[in-house]
Amino acid sequence: MPYEISLDRDPETGLDRYKIVLGADLNDADSRELTDWLLAAAQNPTASFTVDASSVARPPGELVAALAVVGAEDLTGLGYAKS
Repeated sequence: MPYEISLDRDPETGLDRYKIVLGADLNDADSRELTDWLLAAAQNPTASFTVDASSVARPPGELVAALAVVGAEDLTGLGYAKS
């Protein structure tokens, strides 16, 4: 599986917490698809994102940039985290 997205709605805060887990078989087409989805999902003001890329040797730069733009809370496996 190239990636998995799960959603946890927090009724107390009203946030939609998305967790994205990247699979080892993520390819360029999957990355572009995920980047497009991520940028569209970020238009929702209640969306927050956590990402686990620990199984990906080197995530595509376009995807990493999109994750930073949307303010992903945890960028596990990408070498940095949002402070």
